[in-house]
Amino acid sequence: MSPMSMEAQWFWSQRGVTKGPVTLDELKSLVASGTIERGTWIYEPTRGAWATAESVPELFPAAPSVSVPQPPPDAANVPPFPPPPPTAVPPAVAPAPFVMDPKVATVICRVSVLVLPVANVLSFAAVGVVWALGAKDASIVHEARQTMNCLLTIALVFAISVAVGFVLTIILIGPILAGAVALVLIAYSIIVGVMGLVAAGRGEAYRYPMTIGFIR
Repeated sequence: MSPMSMEAQWFWSQRGVTKGPVTLDELKSLVASGTIERGTWIYEPTRGAWATAESVPELFPAAPSVSVPQPPPDAANVPPFPPPPPTAVPPAVAPAPFVMDPKVATVICRVSVLVLPVANVLSFAAVGVVWALGAKDASIVHEARQTMNCLLTIALVFAISVAVGFVLTIILIGPILAGAVALVLIAYSIIVGVMGLVAAGRGEAYRYPMTIGFIR
């Protein structure tokens, strides 16, 4: 290899990207402009390995001795283009655990009561999900428990009215009674659901009236 071709085989690294090839004079210009600093990785064609700029006498002849990272080991056969300089691998960051907001949990529970006449089983499922996700929060557990008691109470009263209505069908009052009870339950769901949401918007506690404590 001629001196001129050797002169053009200098490389340097900037933010993990290899730059070059450049001549030694061009490297000196980059040092003078501040682009290359003492800790910048330089590929020396004479050594065939990476080294920090301050260890190259041609670039920093009066460089003080400082502690620097170990350069990559010399290769047995230097390739025409130098290997990339060592890079730092960022540590793995564990994802933050999911934490349910008590205000969101309260709103979901009270909406489940409001939409029970049309949502049916989905209302129970929504409260169950809130309970499971907020199992470590006492306020969420309390809200989910009382909401589930309210839903179970409404379901029980509705089931009883249907059964009584079926038995009394023979005297024609049964269907009328069952329909009236169903309307009352729908009104109850809407009223207590709206009142619960209003209380949630004000940040106030709310207890569903006339519910049976199935779950304590």
